[in-house]
Amino acid sequence: MQWNVGASAYYVRDRGKGQGGVSVFGEGLGSTLSAYNGSFVFDIPRDYKADIVWLGMNFSKNPDFWLDPLQITGFLNFNLGSVRTNNDGSYNKAADIFGFAGNLRAAYRYGRTLNDNISADFIYASGDKNGIDDQKYSGVITGNTWGMPASIFVGTGGYLLFPHANVVNRFTPAVSDISNMGYGLIGGTMNVTRDLIPNRMYVKGGTAMAISPVSPQQGGRLLGTELNAAISYSFGPFMSLEMHGAYLWLGDFYDSQDDAYGYAVNGNSDTRPVNPFTVFIVYKWLLF
Repeated sequence: MQWNVGASAYYVRDRGKGQGGVSVFGEGLGSTLSAYNGSFVFDIPRDYKADIVWLGMNFSKNPDFWLDPLQITGFLNFNLGSVRTNNDGSYNKAADIFGFAGNLRAAYRYGRTLNDNISADFIYASGDKNGIDDQKYSGVITGNTWGMPASIFVGTGGYLLFPHANVVNRFTPAVSDISNMGYGLIGGTMNVTRDLIPNRMYVKGGTAMAISPVSPQQGGRLLGTELNAAISYSFGPFMSLEMHGAYLWLGDFYDSQDDAYGYAVNGNSDTRPVNPFTVFIVYKWLLF
């Protein structure tokens, strides 16, 4: 059977009041750690109670490329819940939560090896227009709100627009959490790989692009467009030497200094940040 379908349900009962966690910043819906991780920061006191549910499903067809040349994977998750804050000894509603996110990835193997393929990856996450001023949050919440690292959207083939797995700090891309600070995300990548020496040496070229469903104040919706490339040589099982490079053209989203979602979009700069680029060499071995 080629198709696999699964379902998931998760629940978090948050009564931690923003204390503890992996850093001095604490963790939780209103913590500085959430800002550092690129997730939405709730403008609420530390004394709060939150009940949050994730309901989802996932599916895949031929995930290992063993049965035929076509591979399809994806997921859909809904975020439900409520947040209540302490006001003079009683807990009153601060926000209801309803958001959703979906992903679809397809790949086609045109050659004889697994590296002879072309793939496309699409991600959508709902956004919120006005924070919790209306006592509603329509964006998504991930594990980045409570831990570091957690819920990192690696594996797309992006380097600077989306996080990449082969780096020390995965919180350096433009979008490190799929909530995109609460503004939401519509993005995708496309990658082509080719074995120059079968099962020994391959090259890869890719592109990534994303927009925000909600635009920040004095800013646009375009997050950026990326081009990237890589070359890898395998010395044996689970051992390789690779060279990677990428360049990101930032969009008008980063013209904004909007800080309504807990922190400024572009670090309170008067101008759009300089377009980032990266070039690095990595030696990979299973024992590292």
